[in-house]
Amino acid sequence: MVLGEARDRDRRLVARLRAGDESAFASIYESHGDAVFATALWMTEDRQLAADVTQEVFIALWERPDRYEPERGALRLFLIVVTRRRAIDLLRSRVAARQREARHGLAEVSGPDPSEQVEARLKSAAVRAAVEQLPDEQRRVVELVYYGGLSHRQVAARLGIPEGTAKSRVRLALARLRGTLHQREGVSWI
Repeated sequence: MVLGEARDRDRRLVARLRAGDESAFASIYESHGDAVFATALWMTEDRQLAADVTQEVFIALWERPDRYEPERGALRLFLIVVTRRRAIDLLRSRVAARQREARHGLAEVSGPDPSEQVEARLKSAAVRAAVEQLPDEQRRVVELVYYGGLSHRQVAARLGIPEGTAKSRVRLALARLRGTLHQREGVSWI
């Protein structure tokens, strides 16, 4: 399905959802549930917590479908941002609980600094969401180079394009990612 068609379909589904149509809700869950769960799992690293976050995200959508504003972006991106926020809230509350327990001698806090872990996950989630919004040809090259660990030459061979084209697509994608992340997230670390 083409991006514009997917957005139009999501807009129609959300309009039906606002009218209380349960089948529209089921269609939205079917289309975006895996992405929401994957984001939650990646953020929490715990299947049960990810399932809880996923449930909370879709309950919130059912209860307040008006929070999604189609003119601001794709429904999938909206759901991923909500998922990220819910997961962060959950992780922060767990960190706070551990710190309270440690202060009162109930448990020992050890391991990497939780705030650094949350920050790293925030950055990574923001990048992944921005990568999803890239044009297909740029997204594919970025995924192969940065997530697949392939060289520009290997990417060019795999996609049947000149090596210079692969390099150009990576440069264009990185420039677009910088702009998107700076505008959406206010970040300057990419």
